[in-house]
Amino acid sequence: MTNFGFQLFAKTLLTLVACCLLPHSNVGAQGLPIAQQLPTGEETKRSPVTMTIELGEMEIAALRKSGLLRTNVPANFQGRVDAIEVKRAVSFKVDHYLLTNAIDKVRDSLSFTISESDLDRLDYQPIKAKVYYEGFSDVVLALDRDRKVKTNDTQPETRPTKNDSPKFFVRIDNKRGFTGFVKDLAELKLKTDFGKLTVRAKEIAGIRFNVDSIGGVAVELKSGETFLGKPDFDSIAMKCSWGIEELGLSDIESVTVDRRVRFFKTALPQGEWRLGVNSATENKNVIKSIGGIEVIN
Repeated sequence: MTNFGFQLFAKTLLTLVACCLLPHSNVGAQGLPIAQQLPTGEETKRSPVTMTIELGEMEIAALRKSGLLRTNVPANFQGRVDAIEVKRAVSFKVDHYLLTNAIDKVRDSLSFTISESDLDRLDYQPIKAKVYYEGFSDVVLALDRDRKVKTNDTQPETRPTKNDSPKFFVRIDNKRGFTGFVKDLAELKLKTDFGKLTVRAKEIAGIRFNVDSIGGVAVELKSGETFLGKPDFDSIAMKCSWGIEELGLSDIESVTVDRRVRFFKTALPQGEWRLGVNSATENKNVIKSIGGIEVIN
C-alpha cells in the first residue's frame, strides 16, 4: 500500500463536516465546516466525531478497478474519530445503517473492508462501523471481491433465474434505490384500455408506477414505444446481492434498466411519461475539495 496511483479530487467530496449542535460531531474527509461556529475549548479537543466518506460514481468506479481508496483524517480530528460511515454522494434519510465490524488498523492507517454487495447497497443503505482504534491518520477503503461470491453461495435464492426480470434499478425516490432482479417477472402482464397485454421484461426500458389514483403504470420499451396499464400485482420482490427486498408498488417510483435515467412527464396537453437523464441527482452545490482520494495501485 505504498505505491500511489493518480489522485482523484472528489466530485462531491469526501466531506468530513463538523457539527456544532451536538456533543458528538459528524466530520467529513476534508474537515470542511457545515456550521458557522464550532465548539471551543477542551470540549472541542476531546469530543468524538463520525467520519463520513461520500462516494460518487468516479470514486466507486476507481474502487472497483483498483480495490483500494485512501483518504486522510484532518489533523484537528485525529484521535477523535469513533465511527466511520460510507455513503453515496447524494444524501437521503435512512432509519437504519448497515452495521459492520470489518475494520482493522495497519500501522498508521485504518482499513475499512467492504464488499461488492456493500457497494451495490449504498444507493439504498449507508454502511457504518464503530472505531475502537487510535493513532491513525488516514482511512483505506479495501474492496473484498470474494465476499460477494460467498454471499451468493449461502443465499442461492438471490441468483436470477429464467423466470426473473433482467437487472433493473428500482428507484424509491429522487435519491434512493438499488439494483437487482425482479423475482418472477420475466413477463409483465397489464390490463389496458385495449385489453390484456403481455410484454417480455427484456424489452422494457422502464416502468413508472403510481401514475394515477388506481395504481396504474407507464411503460417505455427499449424501442421507444410507450403505453399505460394496470398490473395484476401490488408488490415486487427484488433479488439483490445481499438478499431479497420486498417492496410495495406504492413505495416505488420506477424500475429502469439504467440507474442514470428517470421518468419525467412531458409538457404535452395530456402529458406523457418518458425516460430522460436524471439531472436531479447531480450535486449542483459542489464545494471544491482541498484534499482528495488516492487510488492505491
